[in-house]
Amino acid sequence: MRDSFTPLPFFRSGHRQTLLGYALRKMQRPLAATLQRVTLPDGDVLHLYDSIPQRWKPSDAIALIVHGLGGCHNSGSVLQLSKVCLKQGMRIVRINLRGSGESLAENKKPYHAGCSTDIVEVVKTVAGWSPESPLYLMGLSLGGNVVLKLAVENSQKELPTLKKIIAVSPPVDLELCSTLIGKPHNALYEKRF
Repeated sequence: MRDSFTPLPFFRSGHRQTLLGYALRKMQRPLAATLQRVTLPDGDVLHLYDSIPQRWKPSDAIALIVHGLGGCHNSGSVLQLSKVCLKQGMRIVRINLRGSGESLAENKKPYHAGCSTDIVEVVKTVAGWSPESPLYLMGLSLGGNVVLKLAVENSQKELPTLKKIIAVSPPVDLELCSTLIGKPHNALYEKRF
């Protein structure tokens, strides 16, 4: 199958595409949301940003979105995905992992690629808000790893309202990704300049 993607003439390089996407996403406006908190069993707290479309009703879908490494609920890719889901009439819950965004002061531990049990707590909490609503869990980049780990570890019986899990660009080989991002030509992404 042939790729149908054709980059803009000046943006054929992967580096240029990444930087253009980053710049364009930074221009997005934040979404209106209500802050909700989920206290984890160890006392740390996750911040959830809940955006409900006007016509949404209980039993309508809820999308839970997990950001990537160094991100938060206001990251460009999270906002982009949220706006697409809102147009589809879905309620959006953007999840800040431990220590991300404004939740830093409420957490003793950092997040990592293996923190799927934190997201299980979020799924259970959100399912309690609207027991009839199907839940769609989406993870971007490192958040994609987290949701894939959750999918492997939990059964449909444990999380019955969780209907779909979507991972967007997960770095499934974390060691290789870390090695590649640490190369000198990728210093821009590590902010080492």
